[in-house]
Amino acid sequence: MLKAVSALLTDSREFINCGGYAGPDRRRNDLPNYQGPRRRATDGTAPRPAAETAPQKPSAAARPENAAEAPSGATAETPSRPSPKATAGIGMAATSGGGRGPDIEHLPPSNRRVQVVQEALRISQELQALLHDPAAENAKAKISDHFNRLMNLMGLVHGYCREEGEAGSFFKKKYAEIMATVSKFSLGILASGLERTVQESSRIVDGTTPAALGSSSKIFYKMSEFDTLITMLGGYPSLSLDLLEMIKTGWQNVLSLTARDNTLSELEKDDAAPLKLVAAKRLNDADLILQERRAADSQEAAFQRLNRSPTV
Repeated sequence: MLKAVSALLTDSREFINCGGYAGPDRRRNDLPNYQGPRRRATDGTAPRPAAETAPQKPSAAARPENAAEAPSGATAETPSRPSPKATAGIGMAATSGGGRGPDIEHLPPSNRRVQVVQEALRISQELQALLHDPAAENAKAKISDHFNRLMNLMGLVHGYCREEGEAGSFFKKKYAEIMATVSKFSLGILASGLERTVQESSRIVDGTTPAALGSSSKIFYKMSEFDTLITMLGGYPSLSLDLLEMIKTGWQNVLSLTARDNTLSELEKDDAAPLKLVAAKRLNDADLILQERRAADSQEAAFQRLNRSPTV
């Protein structure tokens, strides 16, 4: 079938060469005398060009390498069997060097998903290298771009982990590898990025920097990106008191900027609460965790003072 389609596509004539069809290659060249594609007696028999009459030889790529490989009764028209490399493409993509690794023994269902995993691993390693030299040219822009792409890809890989069986185990293992790389630099990214965002929003709130249209939505989406990273790191309870204070200040600034422009109340989703309510909920969550941590720290300090006090 493949050879038949290839012959059709490479045929120089306008119509298919069929043995029982006398056909349109006999038509007149001048428009006034053209009476349609049917053959007429006055046309006679014209010899066909040698290129059309010569039998087409099968290409070397379509020929089986060995006569023993061809199935019985098969002709030269039979397409060759696919290369084993093509069927192992998913497994080859699963390993970083393209070689055979232990993960390809049970292949995941989709090559596209393996490519997503590979891309996430590559970006995480590049991001780690960029953070080692943040003063390099365009490093800040590259770090921001790599970070956003990595968050999106990790969300996809996390969704793949919900699958059952061997495919789910494969993606859980790869997700753990990505998380191990991300955890090395994620707290540094969170602290530095959150500090810059809080300082920027605080300058707008106190009037040091003039507020532009959409300032509240801009700060909101930045804080939401940090929330995605915080969720991956274990949520608000896993953060230090300093980070919780900055998060609380950031969400307070979002709500303060909302009072100046109504961007957040206008950008509502159809099936969700307004972004303003989301910001208020995040602020409340951060404040509750902060109060619990402070209460726990004060109790621990009180117990330590009691233990240090001399007994009578």
